[in-house]
Amino acid sequence: FVINELASPLQSIVLNVISGVMGPVIFFSLISSIGALSSVNDLTHLGFKLIGRFLVIILFLIVVSIAVSGLVFQNFGPGSIDFSPSQLFRLILDVIPTNLIDPFLKNNTAQLVILGLLCGAALLLLGDSVSTLKRNLDQINKWVMSIMRLVLLLLPAVPCLSIMISIASGKERDLLSGWKVIV
Repeated sequence: FVINELASPLQSIVLNVISGVMGPVIFFSLISSIGALSSVNDLTHLGFKLIGRFLVIILFLIVVSIAVSGLVFQNFGPGSIDFSPSQLFRLILDVIPTNLIDPFLKNNTAQLVILGLLCGAALLLLGDSVSTLKRNLDQINKWVMSIMRLVLLLLPAVPCLSIMISIASGKERDLLSGWKVIV
């Protein structure tokens, strides 16, 4: 009863609330931040820095994943991960949103970042002609951030409920194996 009727639904509610708020937080904070820049040159400089850091992180993750895959899981050869140029190109294309609503509905963080960057850049390019819109978006950002602060009060419930569900369902070993992986 405790697991099925109380802990599991409560855990799902908390996780859904947290994931539901994250999209608007990412989107509106990016728009407000970019809209507050003083010129397009600042945005260009920032953009090149972000792209450079993104590429370095992606290359690092590819190297680490290949090393872990080969050394730990011996996943080279037939049936292994294929790093073909077409798959990498497809990965890049999947980051670009196909419409304005889909990233919010699917909670696609990468697409929300791209969408926020594009909308923020458009605000910056329009300049003072959209100053009222900038102020309104800044107010929406403050409102969304205050909602996020309230949601973060629920965050400690997630590990507590997870531990309670594992113990009540007799899967205490899962907790120990999880800690072994982390260590």
